[in-house]
Amino acid sequence: MIFRFRKESFRQVFFFEEFEKIVPIDTNLIVLAGFLPIIPKWICEKWERKIINIHPSLLPKYGGKGMYGVKVQEAVLRNHEKYAGCTVHYVDSEIDTGEIIAQKKILVMENESAWELGGRVFNEEIILLPLAIKHIREAMKVIP
Repeated sequence: MIFRFRKESFRQVFFFEEFEKIVPIDTNLIVLAGFLPIIPKWICEKWERKIINIHPSLLPKYGGKGMYGVKVQEAVLRNHEKYAGCTVHYVDSEIDTGEIIAQKKILVMENESAWELGGRVFNEEIILLPLAIKHIREAMKVIP
């Protein structure tokens, strides 16, 4: 069964309480993509190692509070990093600190803008996330 929450739902005061009522405890995988709200500790504990997120940096660099979207790529360029990229990781009770599942590294191009770099990172994110999901699903299968 697949549930999809729209961004409009995030404005509700009791979003996570509703989330808990709707999503079964035996859910195998919860995928966050473009989801900015911080997940409460009790949700992380209830679905431990079942929530994954994609982040537009090579974590642990450029993660944490306030590090999302173009802000990440601005920091990468400001620090003259040679590489940028994206990370799929398990969600824990901190911000962007969960165990890394997969990463994709790309070379930062000379004179590109943060928006251009962000676009290239996004192109890698849309490839990496399904691959990480496939890897997790294969690992969950019980082989007779």
